[in-house]
Amino acid sequence: MRTLLLLVLLATTLSTSAQYNSQNLNVRNDEALKKELTFSKLRLYPVFAEQAFHDAFEGLGEYTVLEDAMKNGKVEISEVSNSGQVNQLIAKNTGSDTLFVMAGEIVKGGKQDRVIAQGFVLAPGETKDIAAFCVEQGRWSPSGSGASGYQFTGTYKLASNKLRGTVAKEKNQQAVWRDVAEVTDAHGSRTSTGTYTALMNSDSLQTEIAAYLAHYRKAFPAHADVVGFVAVSGDKVLGCDLFATNDLFRKSFENLLYAYATEAITNGSEVTISDEAVAGYMAALLDDEEKQADDLKDNGSVMEHRGKKLQVTKF
Repeated sequence: MRTLLLLVLLATTLSTSAQYNSQNLNVRNDEALKKELTFSKLRLYPVFAEQAFHDAFEGLGEYTVLEDAMKNGKVEISEVSNSGQVNQLIAKNTGSDTLFVMAGEIVKGGKQDRVIAQGFVLAPGETKDIAAFCVEQGRWSPSGSGASGYQFTGTYKLASNKLRGTVAKEKNQQAVWRDVAEVTDAHGSRTSTGTYTALMNSDSLQTEIAAYLAHYRKAFPAHADVVGFVAVSGDKVLGCDLFATNDLFRKSFENLLYAYATEAITNGSEVTISDEAVAGYMAALLDDEEKQADDLKDNGSVMEHRGKKLQVTKF
């Protein structure tokens, strides 16, 4: 009886931990789909989940994303005090839904615009200190009068994938400012404060991004088994984002497109990468989950909540 119990416990542990692997997830790369999912300088390879993957996250629940929560007044993000701290903010969930926030999301306001450094989940009523980096080097003053000047009032989608990677891998403020300057200069959007959010004022960039969004909203498979994608440009993999559920992926999809489209437009080229190279990239991520954890510490990020990986990102 004891042996049987140990085997049951072992099987339960394995089924819980064995989530993001090559048995549970597979990349679609048939020619018709590749053609449909290639637009200008970007191609997306959808990642499909097997039933075992869905089973591992059964009953996970639903989440609301940061952009929606801020638009609807369901979250408060502010400086830690009037004096502020560059690398720390405070978030409070004032709504009734659990909040899901990705690393790389940019918030506007406070004493300077920031990029969220680590993804997190926030339960209704919960308050949490969150890590951040400055993406507005030339300002350190409240964005408005009174207490509201220390609040963050909006979002700017997800940072370009290069900047996301810098935040996750280098974790260095100077490197973040370097990438912000590069992308704003590339699109003629440098301002007196050097804020990343000035990209919104680049009509040419926003027009190009809108074309990418329009294409992929229509072309990307609306399939319940899709939980992420691999993005490529030129002969390189830009990155991969995988989620625990199709619902989380769908709610994050447009934000991800914004990040990858910005990267492709800024630094990409016509897609020439081989399917074999993409398969090798995914095999390195999924074939060994023990090595995966070490690899993502240096080359990606993992958002966990209650022992479950809600999002896995690799650059």
